[in-house]
Amino acid sequence: MPLRFIIVGLVVAGLAGCSTTKMSQIDFLESRIGQLERQIKDQDSEIGALEREADYLKKELDVRNAEVVRLKKSLAPVAEEKKTGIIRVDASTQDIQRALKNAGYYDGVVDGKIGEKTKNAIIEFQKAKGIKVDGIVGKETWAQLSESLGK
Repeated sequence: MPLRFIIVGLVVAGLAGCSTTKMSQIDFLESRIGQLERQIKDQDSEIGALEREADYLKKELDVRNAEVVRLKKSLAPVAEEKKTGIIRVDASTQDIQRALKNAGYYDGVVDGKIGEKTKNAIIEFQKAKGIKVDGIVGKETWAQLSESLGK
């Protein structure tokens, strides 16, 4: 009979061991699930912060795009004047006035506005330099006039 008790004892101990192993596995899995849930919560918080930052940056971009559109509209007349007006080179009106002033052909204010004084100064410069007198600052006029810009 003692052998029977020994076998029953071993079976019970084996079952108890399995139960302990199963419990430790369950505890480990529950712990791991808790860790993963915390990671998900942290990542959700990070996603929320990134979404808020993206919204802020989108608003900033919209503001800057609106500013670019406004600037393009305000510069469109200047660009059109350069194509069809009296300035046909890549030079600002102020640079042309400054060069004319340095060369002694313009005594007005360097204000960036093409008025009668600026137009007359261009014509007088062209006459003096033997350039075609058309009152237009083209490549040839600007090539000679720009030499006076640095004086």
